[in-house]
Amino acid sequence: GRPNPFRALALRANPSRAYVATLGSEWEAFYAQKRSAATRKTERKQAKRLAENGAVTLVEPQSSADRVAVIDTLIDQKRQAFARMGADDIFSRPGTAQFYRAVAASDALRGLVGVERLDIGSEIGAASVMPIDRGTCSLILSSYHGGALAQHGPGRAHLHALMRRAIDGAVASMTDRTAAAQAA
Repeated sequence: GRPNPFRALALRANPSRAYVATLGSEWEAFYAQKRSAATRKTERKQAKRLAENGAVTLVEPQSSADRVAVIDTLIDQKRQAFARMGADDIFSRPGTAQFYRAVAASDALRGLVGVERLDIGSEIGAASVMPIDRGTCSLILSSYHGGALAQHGPGRAHLHALMRRAIDGAVASMTDRTAAAQAA
């Protein structure tokens, strides 16, 4: 019964691109279809070099405090990237950073908003936040470590880990539904 607050916002063209991917049922097949052999070889080298800096682990923080800490890292990494690019810092707008922190901290939104990080040893190599609607994740904001790790593609490794988990989760979910149907 309340008006949608997003309708009151001024609209402007977004200079960023958007992509859609239907992931399929097997990561390696999807990846091979989307990337050339030469690109896959280069990315394997980058992943190996990334792993030389510590274990590479996709983490979905569970506590509100841990989720907010990931958002704070994402904001810091993104601000550094905006500064390098000479782009506007979206987090300088009143309420933007607070909005993302509140969403991350909300237990009511836990199943509707994914907050993830890619740990590389003790460093957060990349972070992301994404709304989840009926099994579809929309990566709306992500960041990566802009220091020495950047040359090894932590952002790409994070994206690949997210897609791999999404494919594996979809396959596991289909397997569970099939088993339940066969048992019934």
